[in-house]
Amino acid sequence: MENKRYKIEKVAYSWVLAVIMTRVLQILIIGLSFSLSSCTIGELEKHEDFMSRSDCFVYKNEVEVEDYDFGRVEFIDTTKASGCVKTQLSNVYLLYQDTTCIAVYNQHPKNNITDIERFKKMYRTDTTQLSDYVKFDTGITLTISRLCKDSKNENFYYGKYVDWRVVKYTTTTNPYIQTENQLITTWYKWTE
Repeated sequence: MENKRYKIEKVAYSWVLAVIMTRVLQILIIGLSFSLSSCTIGELEKHEDFMSRSDCFVYKNEVEVEDYDFGRVEFIDTTKASGCVKTQLSNVYLLYQDTTCIAVYNQHPKNNITDIERFKKMYRTDTTQLSDYVKFDTGITLTISRLCKDSKNENFYYGKYVDWRVVKYTTTTNPYIQTENQLITTWYKWTE
């Protein structure tokens, strides 16, 4: 009888201990959930201009900013960026001047600011603007964007600038000579 009572007390004690441990684990899990969620209150802010030039989610905490007398330059901080961002955008600089954002590839804009500003003025109209500047050893490739004014069928791009033309120059001559001027958005049916 004594032995049976001892076994019942042992089972009851084990059961009580299991219930207490379960409650402690539940409290611990809830505490950790609140603690971890407080570290990530709010979403990280996305960088739309970089995201429009890649297949990656780019967050503003992955971007470095430098201010110059010719404008603001933003580029990827490779120590903070994700693998996708590093792979696709490590050589891209965004130059902000007034309301214009120009993507400069391969070199920092300060190295070519005279050319960039010349092309920016050359291709700036009420509906067009320079959007990409790519410098190579013997040439420059520009992308010109055009304002979409086609409001038919609730066009997603209405009121936005869309890549319109690619223009190439050779830099082996002075002045530079245009070698190509190609329409790249024929599906918008824009008149020339």
